[in-house]
Amino acid sequence: KSEQQDGEPTNKLSNVEGYIIDLPGYGFGQAPRSVVEGWQKDTQDLLLNRRHEAGVLQRLFLLMDARRGEPNELDRSVMGWLEEAMIPYTIVLTKADRVSVPMVVKQVNDFCLRYASLGGGGGAGGGHDEQEEDGQEYENAFVAQSPVIHVTSSKQNWGIQELRLSIETEFLETRESI
Repeated sequence: KSEQQDGEPTNKLSNVEGYIIDLPGYGFGQAPRSVVEGWQKDTQDLLLNRRHEAGVLQRLFLLMDARRGEPNELDRSVMGWLEEAMIPYTIVLTKADRVSVPMVVKQVNDFCLRYASLGGGGGAGGGHDEQEEDGQEYENAFVAQSPVIHVTSSKQNWGIQELRLSIETEFLETRESI
C-alpha cells in the first residue's frame, strides 16, 4: 500500500493486473545435475516466451546474496544470457546486513561499472547512443541491466520499501501502456 497526500492508505495496484513469480534459483538446486539443468532450460524457455511471445514479462528482478561477494561465473553467465535474450532485469542484493558496508559499496560499484561497460547510460534498460566500429553512431542499442541496484535486508528492513516501489512502478507502467 502507498499513502495519498492526506496520509490515508491507498492500494495503487487495485486496478492493475500482474503477477510476481518466484522462479527456482539458478545456482543452488538440490537435485541431480541433469534435473537442475532441466529446471534451468525450462526457466529460460518460460522467460523467453513470456517476454517475446506473450509480451507480458516487463522486468526480471535478479536476487543475489551479498554474502557471496563478487558475481561468480554462473551469475555472469545468467546476466549475459539476459542481455542476449533482451530481457530487462534489475539486480537486487539481498542480506546486505550480513556483510560490511565497504563490501556492499564495492558490489554496487562493480554492477554499475558493468552497466556502463555495456554502453548503459540512456535509461533503465533502454536505448542509448553507441559508436559502431567505423565511428558511425547508432541509437537504441538495448542494455537489459537496469542502472538501479537495490540493496536489501529483510531482517533490518533495508531497501524493502524502495524495492516494492520499483516493482509497483513496473506494474503501473505496464497498465499505462495498455
